[in-house]
Amino acid sequence: MPIKGVILDIDGVLTRGQEPVPGSPEAAGDLHNLGVTISYLTNNSTRTRGHVRLFLKDMGFPDAPVVTSAYGAAVYIKETMGEARCLVVGEKGLIKELERYGHEAVPAGEARGCSPVARAPWLPESGDELDDIEVDFVVAGLDRTLTYTKLADALRSIRNGASLIATNDDPTLPWEGGKVLPGAGTVIAALERCSGVRAKVLGKPKPYTTFIAAREMGLEPKDILMIGDRLDTDIAAGRAAGCSVAMVLSGDMKDPGEEDLPTYPNLRELVNDIFL
Repeated sequence: MPIKGVILDIDGVLTRGQEPVPGSPEAAGDLHNLGVTISYLTNNSTRTRGHVRLFLKDMGFPDAPVVTSAYGAAVYIKETMGEARCLVVGEKGLIKELERYGHEAVPAGEARGCSPVARAPWLPESGDELDDIEVDFVVAGLDRTLTYTKLADALRSIRNGASLIATNDDPTLPWEGGKVLPGAGTVIAALERCSGVRAKVLGKPKPYTTFIAAREMGLEPKDILMIGDRLDTDIAAGRAAGCSVAMVLSGDMKDPGEEDLPTYPNLRELVNDIFL
């Protein structure tokens, strides 16, 4: 069956940190010029969809819709509960996406009206200082300013009945020069450990955000090729959603050696082989 659309992972496929993977802007441009419908799908929750779109456009990638795990969280909460009050362990992109979907986003660490900088290091002198924070959800993603205070706010909210949602649980984040940084999964692991509650994960490897991307492309998953750099997230999500899948090795994983998984060094060689 001909491929009508392509969902492209970003970190490790198109970019590494603030740099494009060599040849990837031109390869994505070839897909666009061939009339293939494109969508960008990322587990990274630190930027809004608009920010990601401009970031990619500035590096020479064709303009196309973006789905982030932060957007997925906002959509999921709206579809399951309507507008909600959320305690956020995450960055500005997650807060903005929740707010744009009508939710109230309360940054963890600031839930009692205090600056996390002013309160750190934080330990209560008595239990009276541990006031309940009334929220419907704790929504957590990558947070590069994670503090003990934020974890404490989230723990109390969960123990008070809030549901725990994870934008994703990636253990690492690909960066320039073949390096990696801790991913959102490190934050989620801390929250799950202290609360004893398993998070509802919405990003890859779960298929939820892949279904959102397909819906916004106006295509059925069976007509879409999902391209990623991680077997345990991108490829797993594509397969779970019913997409065709292909893998590139420009991220931080080695060739899995699966016979039924088309695998290429990078996006440029994949596009050359499959589409040109």
